[in-house]
Amino acid sequence: MKRLTLFLFILLAINNVLTLAQAPESLNYQAVIRDSNGELILNKEVDIRITIIDNSIGGTTLYQESHIANTNDFGLVNLKIGDGNTNQGNFTDINWGTTPKFLKVEIDAGNGFVNLGTVQFVSVPYALYSNLTDYANTAGTAANADIANFADSARVAGMAFTAGIADALGSEIVYSTSTDTLFVVKDHTGNVVFAVFPDGAQIIVNEAAKGKVGGFAVSGRSPSKAGDVNILKITADSTRIYVNDTVTAKGKVGGFAVSGRSPSKGTNAEMLFVNADSTRVYVNDDPLAKGKVGGFAVSGRSPSKSTTSNFLDLTSENYFIGHQSGANITTGTLNSTLGYESGLGLTEGSYNSFIGYQSGYSTTSGDGNLFLGYQSGFYNTLGGYNTFVGYLSGSNNTEGLLNTFLGSYSGFSNTDGFNNTFVGYNSGYSNSTGINNTFIGTEPGFSNVNGNSNIFVGNKAGYNNIDGNKNVFIGDNVGMLNNPGDYNVLMGYQSGYSINGGYANVSIGYQSGYMISSGYNNVVLGTLAAYNLNTGVDNVMIGDSAGFRATTAKENIFIGSVAGRKSLAAQRNIFIGWGCGYSNVNYNDNVYMGNRAGYKNNGGANVFIGNNTGYNMTFGLNNVFIGNGAGKGSVDGQNNVIIGSVAGGNGDFGNKNVIIGDFAGSYAAGDSCVFIGYSAGYNETGSQKMHIANNSTKTLIYGEFDNSQVVINGVAANNPLDRTLFVNGSAGGTTAWINDSDVRLKKNISTISDAVDKVMKLRGVNFEWIDDNLHNKGTQIGFIAQEAINVIPEVVNGNENTSYSMQYAPITAVLVEAFKEEHEKVISLEKQIQDLKLENEVIKQKLNEIIEKMNIE
Repeated sequence: MKRLTLFLFILLAINNVLTLAQAPESLNYQAVIRDSNGELILNKEVDIRITIIDNSIGGTTLYQESHIANTNDFGLVNLKIGDGNTNQGNFTDINWGTTPKFLKVEIDAGNGFVNLGTVQFVSVPYALYSNLTDYANTAGTAANADIANFADSARVAGMAFTAGIADALGSEIVYSTSTDTLFVVKDHTGNVVFAVFPDGAQIIVNEAAKGKVGGFAVSGRSPSKAGDVNILKITADSTRIYVNDTVTAKGKVGGFAVSGRSPSKGTNAEMLFVNADSTRVYVNDDPLAKGKVGGFAVSGRSPSKSTTSNFLDLTSENYFIGHQSGANITTGTLNSTLGYESGLGLTEGSYNSFIGYQSGYSTTSGDGNLFLGYQSGFYNTLGGYNTFVGYLSGSNNTEGLLNTFLGSYSGFSNTDGFNNTFVGYNSGYSNSTGINNTFIGTEPGFSNVNGNSNIFVGNKAGYNNIDGNKNVFIGDNVGMLNNPGDYNVLMGYQSGYSINGGYANVSIGYQSGYMISSGYNNVVLGTLAAYNLNTGVDNVMIGDSAGFRATTAKENIFIGSVAGRKSLAAQRNIFIGWGCGYSNVNYNDNVYMGNRAGYKNNGGANVFIGNNTGYNMTFGLNNVFIGNGAGKGSVDGQNNVIIGSVAGGNGDFGNKNVIIGDFAGSYAAGDSCVFIGYSAGYNETGSQKMHIANNSTKTLIYGEFDNSQVVINGVAANNPLDRTLFVNGSAGGTTAWINDSDVRLKKNISTISDAVDKVMKLRGVNFEWIDDNLHNKGTQIGFIAQEAINVIPEVVNGNENTSYSMQYAPITAVLVEAFKEEHEKVISLEKQIQDLKLENEVIKQKLNEIIEKMNIE
C-alpha cells in the first residue's frame, strides 16, 4: 500500500441549515484522498480518526471519534464530525467559546494510521457556540459583545450572511413600524431583496435561485446590439466588475475608474483605474500633503460608535492592509503590513514587513523586521532586523536582534536573544536569551533557554538542551537529552542521545555514544560505537559498535569494527583492528593490533600485534604476541613472549614461554619453554624445554631446564643416559676441556688403590659401532663398559635397561696412580741394583785384592 500524503481538499461546514431555532450538533467533513504519487485512492474502505484538541496543536484532547468510510469514484469521502464512534470525550460538551480548537485527522488505508496534520478551527464551527445563548435575550446574555451586537435588533436581518437567516426572521420583522428600517424592496414571493437602514443598506440574494436571477447586477446597453451587458454583478460566491477590454481610439474608455476632483484646479484626478492589462491605485505622494489625504484607504464604519476603521491604507511612506494594520504609525516609514492588526503598535519603526494576523503586533520602533505568519513577532517591541516566518514564530521576541526564525512556533519564547537562526516546526521554541544558535529541523533545540553558539540540525536535535554552549548536533534526536553540555560535536541518528553534562565529546554515527551522560573528551565514530558509554572519559572509539558496552571506561583507544565491544570499565587499552579486544571487560593496559587480536581475552597488560594474535586466549596476563596468528591457541597463558607467524598458534601452551620464529612452538602445550627459530619446537608439548632449530624435524640445540641437560645436534632421545651435556657427534675446541678440581670443592679425598691391578684388569679393544648413523664409522678404540664396571665402576654410567657409557677422562687418574706404583717399584729395583753394584764393587775389590795376593805369592 502506498503511503498516504496530505493531498487533501477539506471542507468543514455546519451540518444543519443555519437557523436561530436550533444549533447544529455535528460538522460535515469532506476529503479527497491521494497516495504519495498524487494518484486518487478510489472505491476503497478507509478508517478515519478525528481528534479535537484544546488551545494548541500539542494541547489536551477534548474529543476523539472513529469512522469507517468508502472513497467514491473521485477519491472523495464524506462524514459528519460528531456522529462517529466515540473514543474519548463528548462532542456536545465542547466549549467552543473559550480557547482555540484544533482538528487532527488520521487515515488508515490498510497499513496503519497516517497523521495528515493538525489545523486550527477558524470560524465555521463556532456557529455551534450560538447554542449557548438565549435568543430571546441575546444582547443581555451573549458571551461577547459581537454576539450581542448581532442579536441587538431586527438589524440582524441586515447583517445575516445568507438569505436563509433573513427568511427565518421573516419579512414582517424586517419592515414594520417597530423597526428602524427606512426602505424595503421585496420579490414576487414577498421576500426582502433590498433594505435600507439609517446606517447602511443590505442587498439579499437568493442563493437557491437558478441562472442569473440569484444575484445583483448593474447592466448597460450595448449600442451595437441593443442588448443588456453586465457591468457590476454580485452573487453569493463572487463580486465582479466587467471591463471592456476592446482597444478603441478613445483610449481609457474600456476600463473602470474612480476619480476625484482637485479643489485647487477644478480638474479630475484618477484614484483607481482598472483595465485589461492593469489595476492602478493613484496616491498623492506630495510630502506636503496633510494627514492621510496623500494616500489610499479602504475603511469601515463601526455601527455602535460611528467611527471608521481602516482596512487598507497606502501611502508613499507605508503600505498597511488589514483591520487596524499600522493604525498607530507616527514617524516610521517604508513599512509594509498585511493582516488583521498586523503592525498595530508601529510608531517609529521603519523598513518592516509584517504579513499575517497580528504579526508584529507590539512592534513600536524596531526596524528592518520581516514577520510572516499568525502572530509572528507578536510581542516584538524594539527588536530589529529579524526574519520570522510561520505560525507564532518569534511570537515572544521583545528586543532580540538579527534572528531568523522559519517554521511554526520557531523561536516562540525568544525575548532578547540575537543572531539566532531557527528553521523548522518548534525549532528553538524555548530560547529566550540564547545567542548565535542555529537550529534546523523539527523541534531542534526545543528547550534551549540561554545556550549560546550551538548548531542543532535534525528532528529534535538537542531537544532538551537548556544552557549548553558551543555544541554541534546533526541528525534526528542527536543529543536530545543534553543539558548542560558544552563543546560537543554529535552527528548521526540519536548520536549522543543521552548526553547530560558531558563536554568536549565528538560522536559521529548511528546511535554512537547514545548513553553518554557526563563523560567528556571522548571521540566516537561509527554505528553504535560507544553506545553505552556513560561517564567514560578520554576514550577514542572508532568503528561499528567499537566499545559498545563501555560505561565508565577511561583512556582507551578502540579502532575497528566491534573493537573492545564488551569493555565496561577497562582503562588504558589500545585495540586497533576488526574485533580487536572484543571480549575484554574490565582489564587494563592491553595493546592489541590486528584483526581479532585478543578477540576472546579478558586479561590485562598484554601486547598482541598481528591478525588473530591471542585469538583464543580468555584470561591471559602479561603476554607479548607478535605475528599473524601468534599465540592463537593459548587459552589462559601468562608471561609469554611469542614472536612469529603462527608461533604458538595451535597449542594451548601455559606460562613463561619464549617462542620466537615462524611456526615455532606451533603445538606447544607446556610452561617455561624456549623455542627459537623457524618451526623450532614445532610439536613439543612438554614443559621446561628448549629448542633451537630452523625446521620442525631436527634440533640443533635441545635442553631441559628442569634437568639441566643440553643436547647438541639432537634431542632427549639422543641422550638416554641423561647427560648434562651431550654432543650428538664429534666435538672439539682450541683448548683443553677443563674440569673443576679445587680441593676446596672436594671431600673424602683418598688415593686410588691397586691402580696397577685395576689397569691390568682393563682391556683395551678395537671395535666398530653397530649404528654408524649415531656414531663415527670405522674402527674405533676404547673399553667395554660391562668389563670396566667391575674394575672402575666410577667411570661407567647406565644400566642394563638402557645402555652403558664411560667417562674416559677420569681413567687417567687410575693410570697415574698405576704409573706411580710401578715407578716406586722401579726406584726400589734401581736402589737394589745400586746396592748390588756397590756390593759387586766391594766383591770385585776383594777379588782384585785376592788376585793380587795370589799373584804375589
